[in-house]
Amino acid sequence: MTRIGLFALNDEFDFMYVLFFQIIRILITLALEEKSANRENASVLISDLYGQVLNSREVGSGFDQILRQLSDLELDTPDATDAVGNFIARAVADDCLPPVYVTKPLSSPTDPKMQ
Repeated sequence: MTRIGLFALNDEFDFMYVLFFQIIRILITLALEEKSANRENASVLISDLYGQVLNSREVGSGFDQILRQLSDLELDTPDATDAVGNFIARAVADDCLPPVYVTKPLSSPTDPKMQ
């Protein structure tokens, strides 16, 4: 299933490489409205996309966007803060994000630690 999604994303977003971080933002935003099993599937998809479609800078940028809109997300999903924290922890555990992201989120795109 992940391979099908991967090929679809490659075809769909090939010309929009700069906007790949939006995949993370959209995926997590949608997953927040789902049950924990589907949230886990979203984490697995992020891990599968890392290295093939996304790099750590794009994953970090996607999480930065999520963190910026967290107060809005909490209006619809009261446990959004905890859920986003779990997504970030899983991304760090799966080596999609460097551990330094946990202490210094919202990094600039030129931050060498987020490469």
